[in-house]
Amino acid sequence: MMETRINGINEFAKETASNLLKKYPDIDFYDLMFQFEMQFRHEYSKAMLKETLD
Repeated sequence: MMETRINGINEFAKETASNLLKKYPDIDFYDLMFQFEMQFRHEYSKAMLKETLD
């Protein structure tokens, strides 16, 4: 079931976006978003796998 509102996600996204912009101010927006999303999916998948193995 899809959650319509995830508590705290807006603040997390705001903080993450601010941190990425500070750390990588010269990286194109779309390049940064693509690389972040790819890495997030990879790390999330690894974490889910680890949870199912434990």
